Amino acid sequence: MLWKVALFEFRYQLRQPAFWVIFGIFFLLAFGAMASENITIGGGGAENFNSPYRVMQTLLVMSIFGIFIITAFVSNIVLRDFDTKSAEIIFSTRIKKHEYLFGRFIGAFAVAYLAYSSVAWGSMLGSFMPWLDVERIGPFRPQDYFYTLTVLAFPSLLFTAGLFLALSAITRNLMLTYAGVVGYLVLYIVSSELLSDPELLTVAALLDPFGFSSFEEATRYWTVSERNTLLLPVEGLFLYNKIIWFTAGLAMLGLTHRLFRFEVAGRTARKRWWHRLRRKTKDKLVAAPTVKPTVVPVFDYGTNLAQFRTRMVFEARSVIKSVPFLVILALAVANTLGSMINQGAMYGADLLPVTRAMIDSINGSFTFMILMIVVYYSAELVWRERQAGNYEIIDATPAPNWAFVASKLLAMFIIVLAMFLVSIITAMIVQAATGYSNFEIGLYVQRLLFYQSLNLFLVAVLAVFVQVLSNNKYFGMLLMVLYIISLFVLDNIGLDDRQRRCRI
Repeated sequence: MLWKVALFEFRYQLRQPAFWVIFGIFFLLAFGAMASENITIGGGGAENFNSPYRVMQTLLVMSIFGIFIITAFVSNIVLRDFDTKSAEIIFSTRIKKHEYLFGRFIGAFAVAYLAYSSVAWGSMLGSFMPWLDVERIGPFRPQDYFYTLTVLAFPSLLFTAGLFLALSAITRNLMLTYAGVVGYLVLYIVSSELLSDPELLTVAALLDPFGFSSFEEATRYWTVSERNTLLLPVEGLFLYNKIIWFTAGLAMLGLTHRLFRFEVAGRTARKRWWHRLRRKTKDKLVAAPTVKPTVVPVFDYGTNLAQFRTRMVFEARSVIKSVPFLVILALAVANTLGSMINQGAMYGADLLPVTRAMIDSINGSFTFMILMIVVYYSAELVWRERQAGNYEIIDATPAPNWAFVASKLLAMFIIVLAMFLVSIITAMIVQAATGYSNFEIGLYVQRLLFYQSLNLFLVAVLAVFVQVLSNNKYFGMLLMVLYIISLFVLDNIGLDDRQRRCRI
């Protein structure tokens, strides 16, 4: 029964749009980092682009962002039945608690691990691009990717999955789980800074759940030749780190099994007082009779504007409240934070977090995520009514066609502006935390909220047009992904636009 549940969960998660969106984002990030100078993952060096060291570094860095993949898939397995009101039916069957919990975990974790493996596929494909310097491309070694996925990344992802599965099982609240993800990431960044002193490197190597500190400690004095030929041996601090966190991951699964309540009585009891209060309020409202006014429908230009405004708010709110949007937004913030904090140094002096540098970090990391959201949600907004099967009802309503089309486009523009506002707030927090107070808000508004947002809004218009023209949701998304890839390819073969200021 356990493996049947795991197979069912694997197939269910594999059919979800979130899997393909996350797979595409991580694939394009890895491909762009290998094939383009505009996207970087980790630090650069004199070693080959596809060297074992560069492969291990890239996949380890992306395993940190893999916590958002884990949250998107694993945390949902114990919440979905309660949200769909089917928990009572499932818990009353002959399925046992460990079969239900571990079967779903195995299926969801396999899908999350498969989505994370897109980093390896993107790096491999990027290393074959013809415009790369052939002197910086070494021999193709598929064992480097397999070794990194299994030995370096698997224990860390298992611990992360066990941790957030336990959190979601205890809280039974998706928003609290996402708050835990953000807190976990902030705690990791702060602890990395506190343990960066040379005398604490051994402790940092053991306590790093992602193994990045132990990797840096073991490869600190490698030569360029060693980086181009050697894989990290499983010994010393690296071995102890993997044993610690692999064991911690298994312990988290055991804790989840111990604390998970295979019943809904507790959940109902906690909410019973709220239902009583709502019932009393409803009875009071019903007890007070009111005279209903006579309503005369008016279909004029003002009505059309009201319909447009209502549809626009509905479209924007449906995107902002969705789980994939929150996951991608958190990933974008985390990715941009790393580039903002590590500004580097020049001539031995640390660079100040000036507004220009913050904007460059946003353009280099955050804008790419906005592109992914534009591509995905342009398809969702266009095809949502058809997938729900209520497009005939909506088309029969007394609302003009422009109200639906314009509301979807303007909702995409609002989403782009909202994401840029989040990036600006993040940048200003980083500036304030480092003691820099010259924020230059006008420059943020001019460069991001005006120029960049208009550029991305035009991409959103193109994405909607492609969806309408192709008349197939996934084929339209594929065409837009090919368009984004072409931005990298055409630039690198010399077919670039000198007037284009939008970096992705």
